[in-house]
Amino acid sequence: MKAMYQSNSKLKEVNLKESVLTFENGKIGFVYNEDMSFLMDLGKTVIKRLSNVNFNNKSHMWEVKFRGNVLAQHKTRSKAINWEINYFNNEIMKGRLKGVSSK
Repeated sequence: MKAMYQSNSKLKEVNLKESVLTFENGKIGFVYNEDMSFLMDLGKTVIKRLSNVNFNNKSHMWEVKFRGNVLAQHKTRSKAINWEINYFNNEIMKGRLKGVSSK
């Protein structure tokens, strides 16, 4: 599914298939993606960090952490972030992260 939106006086198109949206109590939730930033113009915006990607000085690896647990390790930060985005998009699609708190 594609959506059209206007940004800086230009009409843009975004492929919603690549971005996961959840609607709960009239709220829109998604793993942040620059292409989806237009949704932030629809109303009050609240940003919450779901997980963290940090460098581990002992292992020399980038770690994806959620609720204090290491979910994945990668040699590059970009690979860790890509893994994080894919993992949480899949979890949202499976209905596992509705109203989730990172604590």
